Formats: sequence, C-alpha cells, structure tokens
Amino acid sequence: MSKMVFVTVPVHDLAASTALYLALGGEVNARLSDGQATSIMFSDAIGVMLMTPDRYRDVTRRPAGDAERGRHALLTLRADDSNAMDVARHQDALVNHGIGGADGYVWEIVWMDAAPAGTLVTA
Repeated sequence: MSKMVFVTVPVHDLAASTALYLALGGEVNARLSDGQATSIMFSDAIGVMLMTPDRYRDVTRRPAGDAERGRHALLTLRADDSNAMDVARHQDALVNHGIGGADGYVWEIVWMDAAPAGTLVTA
C-alpha cells in the first residue's frame, strides 16, 4: 500500500498561493478545497494543503511559525522534466535556489537527468 503525504501550510493570500502551486504543476483537488483551504495534488500520493490562518487554527492549537524569519523544513519537489525548470526560473517570486511564496515558504525545484548519472539541476 502506498502512503500519501500532505504538507499543510498556512497562507495569507489563498488565491495567490494557489496560483503559484498550480504554476508548479499541481492540480486542485476540489473535494478537499473550499473558501479557506485549497488542496493541491502533485501526484496520487503527494499533496499540499494551503490554509488560511483561521482554518489553520482550526486544525492545530499551536501557532504557525514565521516562515519569513526562519525555516522549519526544507521542501523539495521533483520536476517532471527540464522544461518545468523554466517555470520555476520565470516566477516573480524567485528566492535563493527555489520558488518562494508570499508567506515565505520556499520549495526547491529539482530535476535529475537519468542519462548522465549524478547530474542534478536546481532552480
């Protein structure tokens, strides 16, 4: 049985964050989305739950960390092909070697060419 992984992040602008994750190749799972949360699926087993601060507080009593002031996790997404790297490079929110949303979360976009083993390209 395969496991599913959901990364849940609080966001201040749900529409803008949704647009960013769609540009990275995700698809909205309407069944788990509403006006306060968007479920973005990158595969059958990997999803990102974007939640407004109010919805996030419904899920946990712990306060959300400040992603602008510190990093709580390193988030990496494998691109399907090298063309997906172009999407990552041309986003307005290019931060360090990854894509950063308005809330400070940074996703490293990685593509590995299987032909020459060991070639790793990051945005």
